Amino acid sequence: MSLSGQWVAKYSGTNTGTGVIDIDEFDDHFAGTAVAWDDNPALPNSWVRFRTSSKSTAQHLTNLPVAHIDNAGNLLSVDNINRLKINNVFLPATVDIDLHVNGSTLSIQWSSSIGTSGDASANAVKTRGGLPSDLVPIHVRGWDGFKRKVNTIEQNRYIFRGQTNNKWRLRTSFHRTGRADFDRYENHDFPDLLKISSALTSYYFDPSNPLHRAALLNLAQHHGYPTPMLDWTWSPYVAAFFAFRHVRRNETSRRKVRIFKLVH
Repeated sequence: MSLSGQWVAKYSGTNTGTGVIDIDEFDDHFAGTAVAWDDNPALPNSWVRFRTSSKSTAQHLTNLPVAHIDNAGNLLSVDNINRLKINNVFLPATVDIDLHVNGSTLSIQWSSSIGTSGDASANAVKTRGGLPSDLVPIHVRGWDGFKRKVNTIEQNRYIFRGQTNNKWRLRTSFHRTGRADFDRYENHDFPDLLKISSALTSYYFDPSNPLHRAALLNLAQHHGYPTPMLDWTWSPYVAAFFAFRHVRRNETSRRKVRIFKLVH
């Protein structure tokens, strides 16, 4: 069993909350991020980046710098940190973390530079993103059957997504490649994509503009580049086009696709 992937767990100890660990696999090591989302919305959350020295399934990571973020993922300002200190809320500068995979479970223990969470632990079952979807579908046979079904759906109430494989979960192309570390994607992959796009297109994408970032990722995705985006449409017919676009005519009698319907 590998450390790579996304792991989610409830944790307990000095505080309680939800831990999310995203780990990518390299030739001779793992690297990723871990976030502790505190159950108390008045308290900040903790974020660390780490890199292992080997590919062992048991890792002891020491003196990892801790960044403190709000519930939207923004770094706390110095003023906010000082206000917390006035209220006797002190934040650790570093943390030691032990990771160990046993079967399909990742065990995590940590202790901080201010002594918090010394005996806290979390056991996290790896996310099920790579497994077949367990959603029970409504089976529709033939194009006429599909039209009869979707023509009864209330307009502008649902959005739709077509997928060429009926076993896939709702999972981005980025995650289907085996990647999990979104921070690495933002700080390494996206800048590389921006450089390449600048050489291939006459349009300037401003990386500080969220609309420009989304437009570039959308363009890249439709040319086969893995992104952490999921496309949705108001039209079930557009969703059907994308579900069947890679299906050959001689496969239509046995190939199964899936169209998701989500309340908007």
